[in-house]
Amino acid sequence: MAFTEIEQVSQLVESIIPDKELRHKCLCIFADSIEKLNEIKPALWGVQCNDKKIPAVRLYAGNYVVLTIEKDCVWLPLDKKNLEKSPEIGKNIEALPVWEWDKGEYKDYKDTSGNVISKNGFYKPSKSHDDDWPPLKDLHFAFLGLLADRSLRKSSRRLDQPAVILYLKHELDRNIPSLYVVPEDADLSEDEYPSEDFPLTEEVASKVRYEGSSTQIIVTKYERNRKARNECLEHYGARCVVCDFAFAEKYGPTAAGFMVVHHLTPLKDIGEKYEVNPIKDLKPVCPNCHAVIHHRKETPFTIEEMQRMISNNQLPLA
Repeated sequence: MAFTEIEQVSQLVESIIPDKELRHKCLCIFADSIEKLNEIKPALWGVQCNDKKIPAVRLYAGNYVVLTIEKDCVWLPLDKKNLEKSPEIGKNIEALPVWEWDKGEYKDYKDTSGNVISKNGFYKPSKSHDDDWPPLKDLHFAFLGLLADRSLRKSSRRLDQPAVILYLKHELDRNIPSLYVVPEDADLSEDEYPSEDFPLTEEVASKVRYEGSSTQIIVTKYERNRKARNECLEHYGARCVVCDFAFAEKYGPTAAGFMVVHHLTPLKDIGEKYEVNPIKDLKPVCPNCHAVIHHRKETPFTIEEMQRMISNNQLPLA
């Protein structure tokens, strides 16, 4: 079954959890975990559906399955170290009628030293969900935090199913982070894009041409660091940090990876030999937001100012 439509995902999830209230709670847990992983690192996670032997919807992080919606419950790993530090919390969880420990062995759930990092179990939200879930959520999120230095395997990335995200947005009526969309074969420099049909704005330092002067325009363009650009998109994803726009969501796979990488410090101020930190110095922005950033000539708008503009739905005076 190819899960390319929201309806197909909806049918699968409803077959797994027929009860509407229980389904809603499980989907909220799934969405909360996505938001946590996306906060840690957008390239970390992915989602898949499976209607084969055991119908399920799975959330991946690195090389781990970190949450599964299966028959009338969610399966999730908890941080083993924190559980052992707080035996009282472990006893309280053990006593919950809505929690059952998974007795299976997960030998791959280890850190670089070979230590097992999770204790896993099945949770079935009930009417006492608001009281039962917080300690489980804390331990689950603590486990997710252990995966910050990982990225989703390329083999898993190819199996991502965007319809799951669209279904969550529709079903929960809330904003859900979108899947990481930088294509694995992308090799994009700052000023080189996959298609000339998408001539995006360039970030350059140029001399001012006064009215009535020669029509010659002299432009100083520093060489872009392709590696820095790719590392920026690897970290943040090809999604505008100002308006949340992603080309692939609007235009499909053909436009995956299109995004301008914006220098937080203007190029004219940093010099040619400046060593760019791709995480601290660069941010992905869409061409529209990039144009508005440089609408203010002397001092470009900051990312924070741009976000406030959108929030307030008005452009401050330059």
